[in-house]
Amino acid sequence: NDLSHVARIVEEAMANSYRHGMTGCIEIDIRMMNDGSDVEIQIRDNGVGLTGNPPGLGRRIIAEYCGDRCELTRQGEWTVLRAIAPISLG
Repeated sequence: NDLSHVARIVEEAMANSYRHGMTGCIEIDIRMMNDGSDVEIQIRDNGVGLTGNPPGLGRRIIAEYCGDRCELTRQGEWTVLRAIAPISLG
């Protein structure tokens, strides 16, 4: 279901932060958007940042759920993943 997609996105992002980013801290923010039709997931970590390597399996899985509504940026000392996933609670 859609909620398991949200959990999978968070799981993949956290795994990438630890595995590739060597992070010491991860912050997660999840909120409903657009009258409940979308979920915004923002995950920040203080790891080494973007490496320029091609996307791996985790980022491909996240893109599968979010399409082009996913971005990975560096903001100061934080790497930030922002993903918007459609959701249906009905």
